[in-house]
Amino acid sequence: MQKFIKATLIGGLLFLIPLALVVVVIGKVFAIVHKLVAPLADLLNLSAVLGIHASRVLAIVVLVLLCFVAGLLARTNAAKRLMSWLEASVLSLLPGYQFVANLTGDASLTRDHDAAKPEAVLASIEDAWQFALVVEKIGTTHVVVYVPGAPSVTSGSVYVMTVDRVKPVDISLPEMSKCLKGLGVGTSAVFRDRAITSL
Repeated sequence: MQKFIKATLIGGLLFLIPLALVVVVIGKVFAIVHKLVAPLADLLNLSAVLGIHASRVLAIVVLVLLCFVAGLLARTNAAKRLMSWLEASVLSLLPGYQFVANLTGDASLTRDHDAAKPEAVLASIEDAWQFALVVEKIGTTHVVVYVPGAPSVTSGSVYVMTVDRVKPVDISLPEMSKCLKGLGVGTSAVFRDRAITSL
């Protein structure tokens, strides 16, 4: 019970810290954009059309456009090189960053789609099969697997096992994460019409 509480608290902390940082950063950026566009809203007399919150609406529109432009720039080779440098030099130092980045899918589109990602498998542990990720291979006989917890996928256990104890499954990492966060609910729907190696 104590281990479960500790793992859940750590998982919750790892989830809340990035979320809080995103909220704070967006709030700061919005405040700056709002301050810059407020005179423009007054100059264009947008309050006559949008009401007293005209400057806020304009700030939101500008912020959305900035995000869109930034998304376009993120697709360039220069941005990809910058992101690779940041991941190697800074972000990789954050506990669990690489795992979370892979598990959430390459939403930023800045990382190489051909880069190696953990392989989703079912791992035989004691008398059960568990969702797991093959994170490394040791020669041709052994693999290193990470078995994520439920509902917190950022806390789990690492095992070294023989290759005959893992079975590949046709499931994406975000789908696996969704099943684990739902405490197994939705697993049958994910596996419906999928190829599952006989256990």
